[in-house]
Amino acid sequence: MGRGMSMTKLSFFQVNSKCMAEMKEKQVSLQRKVDDLQAVIEHLKRGEPEVGENSAARSVTNRAHPKCLLLDYNGTGEIVAEALVMSSDPQDFVNGIPLGPNSYKVLVENAIKPDAFLCRPTTNILNMEQAVGEMLAWPDDNCIFHEDNAPKSPNTASANKCILLNWRGNEEVVVAEGRWQSKELDALVNGLPIGPNVVKVFVDVVLKPETFLWKPTTKISIIKDCLKTFVAWPEDKVVMV
Repeated sequence: MGRGMSMTKLSFFQVNSKCMAEMKEKQVSLQRKVDDLQAVIEHLKRGEPEVGENSAARSVTNRAHPKCLLLDYNGTGEIVAEALVMSSDPQDFVNGIPLGPNSYKVLVENAIKPDAFLCRPTTNILNMEQAVGEMLAWPDDNCIFHEDNAPKSPNTASANKCILLNWRGNEEVVVAEGRWQSKELDALVNGLPIGPNVVKVFVDVVLKPETFLWKPTTKISIIKDCLKTFVAWPEDKVVMV
């Protein structure tokens, strides 16, 4: 046991070492949370939904932190949680790890399926119930944005797919790919009826990010702002594929 080392001292040393290790782990976890919160506060102070908002490659949308539903990443299509999208910047961090491409950084508000396993778990956060109030990385194709109080995208049937042509000029320039949903006069996009000779489309892929919208709003003016959400587009500029 060593000279001068009694059983009492040894026990105290072991307990002290365990406590120090636990405190260090908690400190790292708290520091990550503080870093995430500080980043969010800075974006809010600047009136930005995320870093790189003006970059087409990094922007989610000009609308501050849109709400979304998280689908099971295993491909079951089951809704597992409600969340806010905080960032799509690949260089942003979640739990000390870069977000990377094709992912969103989300803040989980409500666990619909508490035992749903996370795609990037940590030692302390393994399922969706434990993730409420936490930041997560989630695949962007498993995030569905709220729209018109019906937060779901149209189906993926080939008969539903379409391309959007630039509504300005006579040249047939493809600006985006999406899924046709409705051309009912009272179908809503950004809270407004689309009206006659218009199609409501869910935008899957943006090809010409700076294309001006046919129906812009005070916060949304170009097609990249509509990625993974709905847009109103002239019917004669929507081609089924």
